[in-house]
Amino acid sequence: EYTYDGRLSLTGEIYQNDVNNKINTYDIDIENPKPGQLSAEKHYENIKGVRIRGAEGTLTYYPVSALLLRTSYAFCDALNKETDLQLSGNSKHALNGTASLRGKLWKRDGSVTLSGRWDSKRISQSKKTETDDTGKEYEVITERTKPGYTMWKLTAQYTPWTYKYLRVTVTGGIDNLFDFTDTKYNRVYDPGRRFFGSLLIRF
Repeated sequence: EYTYDGRLSLTGEIYQNDVNNKINTYDIDIENPKPGQLSAEKHYENIKGVRIRGAEGTLTYYPVSALLLRTSYAFCDALNKETDLQLSGNSKHALNGTASLRGKLWKRDGSVTLSGRWDSKRISQSKKTETDDTGKEYEVITERTKPGYTMWKLTAQYTPWTYKYLRVTVTGGIDNLFDFTDTKYNRVYDPGRRFFGSLLIRF
């Protein structure tokens, strides 16, 4: 951990875990669901040996007192020792970013925060039903790679009224700012852009 002048801080860590007889959970996508529907199944597998190695780092910076910039990166190498492949569903790289501006509006506290996350590609499996020459149905499970994706969120907060120990805070924002949905790969089960708001009274 490193800090400088109260405006810059950097933290980092590395780790390695060796696990024997791990029960791994993952989703299998169903390629031929009913028309207009998406489907996935939860599966479990027993793995004799797994090595999970990684590193994480976070950088926080205040260019001015009212503006916070923060980014973090995570690397996770989750290896199945039996196959020398990544565990199903594991994303090797993840990046988070936040920018938050705080200040006074009409002499009251307010803030606007933009945050986002990027996940790299990951190994996945899909299942479909096929029919042989005799008309008998059978299941085929194939391995594929799902590409990475990004999600964003915008939040605004304002405190219009305070009196002694009373404090009223109004919050509003947009979740999934750029309306990201995924009907092809099922990487996220998110319905799309959503607006939210809240009124909080502290006393």
